[in-house]
Amino acid sequence: MVRKIQNTSATGEALTARVKSERRVAYEFNFHVPKSVSRLDAITGDERIANAFRCAVEEMIAEMEAEMKARVRRAGKTRGGILEIACKEKWARGH
Repeated sequence: MVRKIQNTSATGEALTARVKSERRVAYEFNFHVPKSVSRLDAITGDERIANAFRCAVEEMIAEMEAEMKARVRRAGKTRGGILEIACKEKWARGH
């Protein structure tokens, strides 16, 4: 992954014809619930709360993925792609 961010192959060869130092290679998105929802989840332990949040995030990521594209300079084609890493930090707020 680091090599792709640096726009180089395993052999050190450039992956694209142009190399720009200020190019954007990734976006980071964070999804959070309001503090009251976090507290309700902590107090009740009701799995429906976490499941509802998880479903909402999955739906949002699916919508984002449908629109995510990268321009390929050969023949003006576009291709989609998204790398998703989901981490649930149950205690993100101090208790």
